[in-house]
Amino acid sequence: MSYMSEAFAPIEAKYKEATMQDTWGHFAPRKGKSYPGFVVFAIAVDGTYCLINYDFDGLDGSPWLYDALMSFIGDNAKEQGAVYQFEGKFRNYAFSGRITQIIPAERPNIA
Repeated sequence: MSYMSEAFAPIEAKYKEATMQDTWGHFAPRKGKSYPGFVVFAIAVDGTYCLINYDFDGLDGSPWLYDALMSFIGDNAKEQGAVYQFEGKFRNYAFSGRITQIIPAERPNIA
């Protein structure tokens, strides 16, 4: 990182957060409120993960929800090449419920 980048980084981070709050702040999950719902995600054979679908009652998408979903999936990435479904609730930026493997990993036998 250059000296100029280092000098402006804190100011740019503060400006970015303020802009996100002004733009999407009304979509942010409310503290203390539970949102029941589900998440479907996949873990690729190379270990990358993908959000396939999600829905939480009364909660619209936001940068904060997306970050929480990506962290949740990354923390719960298990068997590569499989698809999972989470059912439960989202409350105070934490997920509680159960994760079920809905499509098992299958390794093709290529000769």
